[in-house]
Amino acid sequence: METVVGVFAHVDAGKTTLSEQLLYRGGTLRRAGRVDSGDTCLDRDVIERSRGITVFADEAAFTACGLPFRLIDTPGHADFSGEMERSIWAVDCAVLVVSCVEGVQAHTETVWRLLRQNDVPVVFFLNKADLPTADAAGTLAAVRARLGADVLACGPDFCAADIGEALAEELAARDETLMEDYLVRGYDAQAARERGAALVRAGLVCPAVVGAALNGTGVDTLLNVLAAFCAAPQEEAGDALFRARVYKVRHEKNGGRIVFLKVLAGRLRLKENVACPEKGGTAYYKVNGLRAYSGGKSAPLAEAGPGTLCAAAGLGRVMPGDVVGADARPGMPPALRPLLSA
Repeated sequence: METVVGVFAHVDAGKTTLSEQLLYRGGTLRRAGRVDSGDTCLDRDVIERSRGITVFADEAAFTACGLPFRLIDTPGHADFSGEMERSIWAVDCAVLVVSCVEGVQAHTETVWRLLRQNDVPVVFFLNKADLPTADAAGTLAAVRARLGADVLACGPDFCAADIGEALAEELAARDETLMEDYLVRGYDAQAARERGAALVRAGLVCPAVVGAALNGTGVDTLLNVLAAFCAAPQEEAGDALFRARVYKVRHEKNGGRIVFLKVLAGRLRLKENVACPEKGGTAYYKVNGLRAYSGGKSAPLAEAGPGTLCAAAGLGRVMPGDVVGADARPGMPPALRPLLSA
């Protein structure tokens, strides 16, 4: 089962650069693209490349320590915060990028609040630490003070297989179960990693990595942190009824409507009839197409299992936030409201 990681940040914190490095070092790209060169994998729209900003959330697969992940790169501009907020519905964990030059900013606090409201585990990447004006220690202190996060600093020697006794002691100080086990049996690498993952998934602890995405510093450490603390269990779900949340809707060049889904339970199969919410009740629509997207490429799917992202054609007029399948219902209104609408 793949783990969906969303990358979030205030604009210009280096989010897309970090996404490129994750895809490069995660085995998806042959080389990492650059925003200023206009050759990044996930910013493919002409507007994104001409402006050097992310407008549309896009996704791609990668691996971390041999485990399957899928990355969603989200917009950092507040103007496109609706696209960012919809992506939160699809992620299992988040990497929140904070610049060590500008520090915690207003939109950083907004993103943090939305992630907390949706119970999304957070890993911090403190970026641009290589610049002369960077203040990594001050930024880490600001994250603790302004966001109220219990940050667990993970150094460059962090390893997914063995997080180290020093870090295990820090985790034990936050968790009675791990403390009792540590005092009785001493350091156990597997127990420390598993209990640390439980604390991170519960939102009680937020790992933090200091680095510089442009030259790749800290990216390997971040991959190890994701593998150790954020990876989803690899066992498949049983015979649960299919249920999924819509997190994005796109239109093909021929006008066809593509609905992007995060499968919450069960399996979605091609040509299957799916319950979709409509005014006054529920309607059933046949899945005429099922695909998986990664960067600018897509591949047909026969079925999509629990925890995965997929794109389906033929699901009527469902909207982002809607739940389809079992317990089909309209989505809740977004927390962020646009200043202008047309």
